[in-house]
Amino acid sequence: MESVSLSSQVSTAAGLVGLLLALVTLFTAAQAQALNYEIQQREGGADSKRLHFIRNCAAGLFVVTLLTIISLAQLFWDICTSLFSHWAPILGVFNLIWLLLVVLGVWQLLIFKGTFVKLEVQDGNQGPG
Repeated sequence: MESVSLSSQVSTAAGLVGLLLALVTLFTAAQAQALNYEIQQREGGADSKRLHFIRNCAAGLFVVTLLTIISLAQLFWDICTSLFSHWAPILGVFNLIWLLLVVLGVWQLLIFKGTFVKLEVQDGNQGPG
C-alpha cells in the first residue's frame, strides 16, 4: 500500500472540513441566538417547545462535530507527532481547525445544558399540577 503524505491527506480533507466548520458554526450560532432570545427577551417566559427544539438541534450539531473530531483525530495526532520532521504550514492550519472543532463542541454542549437549566427553572416555577 502506498504511503500518502500528511500534507496530501490534509489537502484532501481541507475543503470539506472548512465547509463543515463554517456550516456547523453558523447553525450553532443560530441556536445560541435562539436560546438567548428565549431566556432573556421573550415576553411571558420561554416557550418550552422552542427550548426542546433548540436542545435537539444542539445535540444533533454536537454529534456531527464529535464524529468529525473523532474521524480526524488520527490525522491530528500524526501531525502532532511529526511536528519537527515533516512540517508544512497547512499542517498547522489543520491542527488549529481541529482545535476549533473541539471548542465548537464545547459551545454546543453549553447550549444543550442551557436549555436544560431553563426548562428546570420553568418546571420549578410551575409547581405541581
